[in-house]
Amino acid sequence: MDEKPDINVFLFQLIISHEAAAMQFMGKIAGADGKVEKNLEMARYAIDTLEALREKTRGNLTDEEKRLLEHTLYQLHLNFVDESNAAKQTAAKSSSETPQNQPPDANAAKQPGSNDHHGPSAPPPDA
Repeated sequence: MDEKPDINVFLFQLIISHEAAAMQFMGKIAGADGKVEKNLEMARYAIDTLEALREKTRGNLTDEEKRLLEHTLYQLHLNFVDESNAAKQTAAKSSSETPQNQPPDANAAKQPGSNDHHGPSAPPPDA
């Protein structure tokens, strides 16, 4: 007798490849080039694809397939929230370290090729 496997191998590969892509885009694992890079938008896309798969296959999965998909999505959601919060904290920290209310540098407004000295008709920047 031929027994049907509990998890379709193609479905398994699809779930695992999207999980790996999402984890790579969250900076949790290195890419094929060995670099760790973050792209939360692409991570969200990989997770959303698995969400769509779950929605479209509802009622058609074996218990093992459903368990694999649910567990994978659960882990990805936890990691995504963690990385999103870390990104927000990093952005908030860097914006609080950037001076917001300081006057612009007098030299920043100079056009290329302008003279660095002030002639008799031009007052100094701090006057």
